[in-house]
Amino acid sequence: PCSGRLEQQHQSDWEPVRDQNWDWNLTAADQVCRRISCGSVVSLRRTLDQEPPEDLVTKYDSRAEVTPVLLPVRVEITCSDSVRLVGGTHLCSGRLQVKWNQVWSSVCSDGFDLQDAEVVCRELGCGSPSGFKGELYGEAPEWNTEFLCGGHESGLLHCDHSDRDTCSPGTTITLTCSDPDDVRLVGGASRCAGRLEMKHDGVWRAIKVQNPNWNLKVATMTCRRLNCGPAVSAVNRPKYPQEDAWWIGSSCRHSTLKQCVTVNHQQISDSLEVTCSDSVRLVGGTHLCSGRLQVKWNQVWSSVCSDGFDLQDAEVVCRELGCGSPSGFKGELYGEAPEWSTEFLCGGHESGLLHCDHSDRDTCSPGTTITLTCSGKAAAGITPS
Repeated sequence: PCSGRLEQQHQSDWEPVRDQNWDWNLTAADQVCRRISCGSVVSLRRTLDQEPPEDLVTKYDSRAEVTPVLLPVRVEITCSDSVRLVGGTHLCSGRLQVKWNQVWSSVCSDGFDLQDAEVVCRELGCGSPSGFKGELYGEAPEWNTEFLCGGHESGLLHCDHSDRDTCSPGTTITLTCSDPDDVRLVGGASRCAGRLEMKHDGVWRAIKVQNPNWNLKVATMTCRRLNCGPAVSAVNRPKYPQEDAWWIGSSCRHSTLKQCVTVNHQQISDSLEVTCSDSVRLVGGTHLCSGRLQVKWNQVWSSVCSDGFDLQDAEVVCRELGCGSPSGFKGELYGEAPEWSTEFLCGGHESGLLHCDHSDRDTCSPGTTITLTCSGKAAAGITPS
């Protein structure tokens, strides 16, 4: 019941869902999976509709022959029917749940290891695990049995498991998988900076954005996909010698780069260079330069304790994100206690928050996280080709 052609009921009849304008994306497909109580979306495919509906054909001569005006396609979705990640920042991250007897249950973190994580990420069609941890989450996890995966199994419920029925610390497992490796930044100082390239049909090529006003949008999608921080800049740089490129059309309305790429073998004289923050980000704010401060350590994003956070620390963060100067910061209670308790001791001149000195403090007495607003909206450089 969790894979196949997508249909919807119209009056008393079931009809295939047709994607005439290519509006369907993985986020929409994931909503369908959750609506029918399946897990997370694993794949989205489109197949040519061989029988266009009557409203999509036209008579064009006296012989009353018909030809399709459009080429409507049908939507096929595959969902995971036994595992899902919920409450994460993207489709391949979140709190792990399994379905048993049609009920979704959070999974205890006791004994959960890399082999278990590898099975989950592969089952969901995501890349390899980039981080996992136990977190307190409201109620105790309902699934206490320990998984004993070897890492090669096709699904988590295919793994051996123990007979344990308790979860001593009462923590649930949260997991982050990398997305499939089809986007990369090359030639920069880190994996979060450089020339944007995409693998399409098995071939890596640079990306050319037809509308330069879309540069920052494309950069933002790229940074999110690579699990980097927010986009700091998106600049067109001259590229010699000229080479073929994949093109991003100016009319694309999808949420992933993979769905926006156009097969166009025209050569380019410039390419898009993207810089993302690779260690800090602001989440949940009103714009790209505001929100709850998080830092990335060992590939895991952690909220930052507000104890001792001062103006010099804020100046470093705002500058690192290309967001101007700080216009306000405060400590706020936010669900769980912050994972990053160490106090930063910035002088205000450092190039990045993790370059600052810090204390050995490992507790956060008030349990509050720092939220920060910088004066800028976003930084994006566009150099005409």
